[in-house]
Amino acid sequence: MVFVSDHYHVMGDNDPRNGPTDAMTTLAGIARDTVKLRLGTLVCSATFRQPEGFQSLRPR
Repeated sequence: MVFVSDHYHVMGDNDPRNGPTDAMTTLAGIARDTVKLRLGTLVCSATFRQPEGFQSLRPR
């Protein structure tokens, strides 16, 4: 299992290369390259997103 967090501020040593990541984008990148991992979020900041963004993630 792989879980990612969804933070909008820099974590750790304030190195700009370690900036915030979007959980959905990160999970999509991981899911593209694997078939055996189970993926999820530790926290998902849904209130910071427009509903249309989540609608595009639904299965078709």
